[in-house]
Amino acid sequence: MQVRPEQLPGHLERGLRPVYLVSGDEPLQFNEALDAIRDAARGLGFSERTVLDAEAGFDWSRLAEAGASLSLFAERRLIELRLPSGRPGAEGARALAAFAAKPGDDVVLLVGAGRIEARAKRSEWYRAIDRAGVSVEVWPKERAALPAWIRDRARTRGLSASPEAIEELADRCEGNLAYGAQTVERLALLVSGGRIEIDDVLDGAAHGARFTSFDLVDATLAGNAPRALLVLAGLAAEGEAPPAIVGALAWQVRTITRIGRDLERGAAIDEALRPFPAWRRRRRAVLAALGRRPAAEWGARLATLAGLDAMSKGAVEGDEWDGLRRLVLDFCGGRPVPRGRAV
Repeated sequence: MQVRPEQLPGHLERGLRPVYLVSGDEPLQFNEALDAIRDAARGLGFSERTVLDAEAGFDWSRLAEAGASLSLFAERRLIELRLPSGRPGAEGARALAAFAAKPGDDVVLLVGAGRIEARAKRSEWYRAIDRAGVSVEVWPKERAALPAWIRDRARTRGLSASPEAIEELADRCEGNLAYGAQTVERLALLVSGGRIEIDDVLDGAAHGARFTSFDLVDATLAGNAPRALLVLAGLAAEGEAPPAIVGALAWQVRTITRIGRDLERGAAIDEALRPFPAWRRRRRAVLAALGRRPAAEWGARLATLAGLDAMSKGAVEGDEWDGLRRLVLDFCGGRPVPRGRAV
């Protein structure tokens, strides 16, 4: 039985199945699905929890033993099997299929796995779990799906949100749902009247850290080099990962390049900004940035950002923080960056 993450709470209200498989590589949804099943199990008296880590060399006979052993402390038990690779191997496949074929009345098996390949979904062990229980597959949210996800997330906390606030938060949490979830939690404590406005999103982000990558975007768009260097130094001090900063700057470059090209084709600024509601408040800064250099030159910076991303991940030698400092100065109106080269 397949259940989507958003359907899981309703499913658990109707009772537990003997086997659950939660798989995928999106951390927030993955962990929330596991927590929801654990909480439901505890609520139904599955008070003892056994954890098995199915890493290299794991003895799969331990799974059958855990299911068959008698408990001295509880009548009902939750067996949690961690399968990070998503591939149980031949022995593990047999063990999982056997367990799912004859689950015990007083045991629930919860398997937390990495992403399951399409071929593995046709295997007997996967189909046995699907027949006996529930499989929940989590995927990263595409950008187009984020506004609805944020709206639903806010609604669970008794909040509504303006379209501009939702778009700004969607831009900020793309690729990082945990950030979006944490921001909604903070806003639930901060906003009054039950409605999130765009200024609440901007102020709420500041409560989570002294600086964010989006403060860097605003400073570089405005051409404020001292402010941009201060923000970059703050992000480094706070332990922000360089790939996250590179991602925010790449988002900036892609957006300003598109807006600039639309303007060059004769579009009015309001028309060019229409696909980017969160950028309406950046209107003046966008025009200033395009006044410093045309859209094509902004687009050329994507090659530089790709080089810095590779550098930050160890694929290319160099100091990524020095490269970011030089690129930030370039964004603010310093020397042009040669096309296709890391600064």
